Amino acid sequence: MRRSYSIDVSPAVQLQARAVWNLVVFAINGVLFLLIGLQLRALASDISAEARLRLIEKGAVLSLLIIAVRLVWIPLAAWVPRLLSSSLRKRDPMPDSRALF
Repeated sequence: MRRSYSIDVSPAVQLQARAVWNLVVFAINGVLFLLIGLQLRALASDISAEARLRLIEKGAVLSLLIIAVRLVWIPLAAWVPRLLSSSLRKRDPMPDSRALF
């Protein structure tokens, strides 16, 4: 038999816990960013100029592709549920196009 435990925590403690968790995530991201930066010089010296240019080109193409997919996906994700559900259309009208883009 599986038991679920719930702990009643005050809103002030929840806010503090969220702040601490955000700080921990920020610190981990900072350490990872520094570690990647420390390895960048070694990686750059091992790659030829021609290969580096190809990597930059592939990165630019991938970035543009991701931006284009997002520009199509976000309006579709807002439009399709409202197309399928009349109650959603009544309760939550379509967002402004500026907000979508």
